Amino acid sequence: MSLPKGLDIRVALPQDKETVLEFCRHTWDWGDYIPRVWDTWLTDPKGRLVVALIDDQPVAMAQVTMLAPDEAWLQGFRVASAHRSQGIATELGQHCIKFAIRSQSSSLLYTGK
Repeated sequence: MSLPKGLDIRVALPQDKETVLEFCRHTWDWGDYIPRVWDTWLTDPKGRLVVALIDDQPVAMAQVTMLAPDEAWLQGFRVASAHRSQGIATELGQHCIKFAIRSQSSSLLYTGK
């Protein structure tokens, strides 16, 4: 499986909200919880909300937050229906894991041992 041409991943911006919420609208019969958590995730000082872009348009999202220096929680993976089964969620997961590893290594303190 090859990734879509031009796929990019970056930190989510406030202006991404409308597009992301549109493709999340029908996640389940009742909708989705993303509209209730977007603003909190966007400003989480211990985490990162990311979007995957194709042609500068958000087509997927995920969030990672550090629960402890050595514990990360990945959540909220969503991919627009037209872009599923192309490896985008896997790329988002790898991006989030790299963020967690960098966060962990930057929080470790030298103990002199």
